Amino acid sequence: MNRYSGLALVLCFCTPRFGYGQGVNLAAYCAGHYGTSVKNIDNTGYGWRCEPDRNISVDQACKEQYDNTYSAALLTPAPGGPNDWVCRRASAPPQQSNGRPPDWQINSKWCTQDQGSSGRAYRNACTQVDQYDSVISCQQDARNGRAVQSIQQAGKEAVNAFMDGIKPSQCRSVPHPPTADYYVVGRFRCNPSGSCDLATHSPNSCSEAYSQFDQEVAKRGNNACRQCQMNVIDNSKSVAEGPTWIHSGMCPRR
Repeated sequence: MNRYSGLALVLCFCTPRFGYGQGVNLAAYCAGHYGTSVKNIDNTGYGWRCEPDRNISVDQACKEQYDNTYSAALLTPAPGGPNDWVCRRASAPPQQSNGRPPDWQINSKWCTQDQGSSGRAYRNACTQVDQYDSVISCQQDARNGRAVQSIQQAGKEAVNAFMDGIKPSQCRSVPHPPTADYYVVGRFRCNPSGSCDLATHSPNSCSEAYSQFDQEVAKRGNNACRQCQMNVIDNSKSVAEGPTWIHSGMCPRR
C-alpha cells in the first residue's frame, strides 16, 4: 500500500467502517483555519499537519464538522494509521446483557490493580494525562491489543467518567491535557526489569514540552528508572534503553 492509499476517510466525506464512527474532513479544517492544504509527515494518525507545518486538532475538526457532542478517536493503538481517525458522539457504551461488566470497564479497572510494569505505567501516566490515555498506556505496556481496542471503542468521555470514582488519589481529577495542549510521554526500559513512563506538557509548544521532559530526566540524575516517581528512589534500577515516545499528542516524535 502506498503512503496515500486509503486516505478517503480523513480527507473527504465518505462512509466510515460500519459502527465505528463518522469520517473527519481534515482538508476542510486546514482550508478553513489557514487557507492551506493538508499533509501527513510520517504516515501515522498523529502525522497530520496543515501546510506548511501547522498542528491539527482532530478533536476540534470533529466538533466543527458535526457539533460539540463529537470527539475524535483512533480505531487502532496510538499513533494509529493515517486513516484511522473517526468522530464519535459522546454517549454511554452499551452494557452487556449477561450482567457482566463490559470488557472496557474490566480492562480499565485492571490497570488500577496491577502491581507490575503495566500498573506502574498507568500510575505514572495518570498524574499527567487523563484516565483514558492512562489506561491505554497501561494496556499498551501489557501488549493487550484487544483491551486497547475495547477502551477506544468505549470512548474518552465514558472511560474518564467510569474511572473517576476508582482512580488512585495521585491521579489528576480534571481530564488532561486539553485538546490544544502539547504533551509527550516517553518510556524507558529498565534494568534489571520493568519500565518507567515520564510525561510532560506545555500550553505553548512541542519544543517546550520536550525541553521540560529533558529537565525532568535531569532532575532524576539522568536515570529515570532509579527515580521513576519523584518521591521513590530505587538504587537497583538503571536505564537499559529509551526513551521510546509512546504518546506525543500533536507533537512530532523526536
